[in-house]
Amino acid sequence: MLFRFIIVSCWMLLLPHMARTQANAAFTLTGQVEGFADSSEAKLVRSGENTPLAVGQIVKNRFVLTGNLSEPSLVFLFLGEQAQPAELFLESKEMVIRGSKGNPGAMQLEGSASHLIFQRFLSGFVPFVQLRNQQASALNSATSEKLRYSLMAAY
Repeated sequence: MLFRFIIVSCWMLLLPHMARTQANAAFTLTGQVEGFADSSEAKLVRSGENTPLAVGQIVKNRFVLTGNLSEPSLVFLFLGEQAQPAELFLESKEMVIRGSKGNPGAMQLEGSASHLIFQRFLSGFVPFVQLRNQQASALNSATSEKLRYSLMAAY
C-alpha cells in the first residue's frame, strides 16, 4: 500500500512538469523546394484551423518555419500560389522537407516519425475507403434484387 502511495505521489508531482514541457516544445521545419519564385510565401496551417501556425518566405529555394507544438499534429503546408497543400504530421523536432512545385503530395519529410506512421496509415486506409465507395456505388445502382443481395454479401 505504501508503495502505491509513493508511485502515485511521484506521478502527481511529475505530471505538471511534463505538461509544461510539452506545451513549450518547439519545432523547426526547413524547406528545400524548387520552382518557386523568391519571396513566395510558405505557410503552415493546423488541420481544422484557419489561422497560420507558422509563416515564412521562400528565398533561393529555401525556407525556415518555426513554432510550438504540444503534441504531434497534422498540418498543411501551403507554398506560393499552389492551391493544393502538402499534408504533414509534424513533431516538436528539427525536420527537413524536400520537393518541387506542382506536386505537393510527393514532398519528402525527414525527421518526423509520426509522419511515417501517418503515411503507412494512409497507404492502407485510402485504398480501403476507395474500395468501399466503389462497392457502395455498385450496390446503390444494382437493378435486380438478386444482384443487390450478392453485392451486399461482398460489402
